[in-house]
Amino acid sequence: MSNCSVPGCTREAYAIPYLFDIYEDGGIFLQQDKTCPFICQSHLAENEIAAEGIRKPRGVVKYPYTNKKGARGFTVYGPTAEQEQRRQDAREALDKGEDPNG
Repeated sequence: MSNCSVPGCTREAYAIPYLFDIYEDGGIFLQQDKTCPFICQSHLAENEIAAEGIRKPRGVVKYPYTNKKGARGFTVYGPTAEQEQRRQDAREALDKGEDPNG
């Protein structure tokens, strides 16, 4: 299990932040954000609410927790392995007609 990378936070990571951009030639940049490799649900919400800038290719968005080096583009999020496993378990439970919440 991974914990949130925000300094002082001990909560379980909810998502993996990725730096995302589309180049003028159509190329795509997508890389895990090394300045904040994992983020909890609470800090993800704070990160998006406090973001300043326009989320567009080649733009610059300032976030409180991610993209601390000011890369062009914007932050997108993907599930952690633990979150993906929970989703898979829930899907399987639903397929069997079971309550996914136990």
